[in-house]
Formats: sequence, C-alpha cells, structure tokens
Amino acid sequence: KPVMIITEFMENGSLDTFLKKHDGQFTVIQLVGMLRGIASGMKYLSDMSYVHRDPGRAQHPGQQQPGV
Repeated sequence: KPVMIITEFMENGSLDTFLKKHDGQFTVIQLVGMLRGIASGMKYLSDMSYVHRDPGRAQHPGQQQPGV
C-alpha cells in the first residue's frame, strides 16, 4: 500500500493553541463535547488504518511535547 501524508488547513491553528487562546471560555459540558469529538475522530482514523501524526498533542493540549 502507498504511504500518504494528508494535511488540512486549520483556520484556528492547532487544538492546543486554540484552547490556550480561549482558556476559561468553555463550560465543562463544551469541553466534554470536544473530547468526545476528538475520541470519535481518533477512533475513525484508527478504523481506517490511518495514524495521526501527533495524537498526544490533540488529547492533552496543555502538555509539553519533547522538542517543543
């Protein structure tokens, strides 16, 4: 199978940047909804045999990644 890299333009930047910029502006219910959407998207990618390039960053927006 060929290997492909797919990227998408994200108008609001990465998820961690977006959440930091809007810190404290979301209710717990809204954040849980976002987490459910992230989990659903990650499951979809896994089901399609795709690998997200940086899932830790998407799942833990406040956590610093090595080399960042």
